[in-house]
Amino acid sequence: MREPSSAGLADTEAAYAVLSSRHADFSAAEIGDAAGLSPDAVAQALGELVKEHRAAALAADRYLSDLAAKRLMETARRIAAAFHKQNPLRRALPTENLPAPLQKAAACRDFGAVLGWLMEEGILVAEGTGGVRLPDHRVIMPTGWRTAADEILAVYLAAGLQPPLPGNFRANYPRDVSVPGILGVLVETGELVEIEDRMYVSSQAIEETKAAIRRLSQTPEGITVGAVRNATESSRRVILPLLEYLDAQGFTRRNGEKRELAEVGGG
Repeated sequence: MREPSSAGLADTEAAYAVLSSRHADFSAAEIGDAAGLSPDAVAQALGELVKEHRAAALAADRYLSDLAAKRLMETARRIAAAFHKQNPLRRALPTENLPAPLQKAAACRDFGAVLGWLMEEGILVAEGTGGVRLPDHRVIMPTGWRTAADEILAVYLAAGLQPPLPGNFRANYPRDVSVPGILGVLVETGELVEIEDRMYVSSQAIEETKAAIRRLSQTPEGITVGAVRNATESSRRVILPLLEYLDAQGFTRRNGEKRELAEVGGG
């Protein structure tokens, strides 16, 4: 392998001097202008810096110094670890909690690019819609709640789309067994879905409803509140918030009095 020329080494150091001048991201053009380098020289210099782990490449032609990259990674770990410690029964840190501290660590133009880079580096893992977590974070049901959780989940699984009211469970358990806490953990672990405030159905019932809706989409009547209610043997009280939930999830979209599939391949 040919060693870089002295001119190439000088260009690399000049590019690094610009990158490390402040904790921020730079475009190749900005680095070239500040260092007085041609586009080809900048591209070669950045390639060397990335290979040497002295620079990190973000999306859309943006680059960080190793120092700025380290600050971003340490900040992301710290914010996520603190959230997990304070909220052990929540699966994910909302991504909306990250832009301000990350911007303070290193000023970057595109938060999405930074978040994607942090996930590529294995610092964070995407979780659900709009959430991230540390790779080793898991929601663990408190030992004293496990039996009650199994019993409550069994009720929701059997109920399908005729779910019980959460308050119905409170008389069955001692005060140190938190029914709202259990329901929250079951939502975080994906076993229940809260389709509206304090209305829960099992994930199994959600999937069965989706299958029924797909079948209805192929019928002349189409996807209406009444058709879904009849197909699932449920009630308007449950079907209305459930359909609104599925709209919000991007599975369906409303079109007048009917709905149509919005999922990929659904029309």
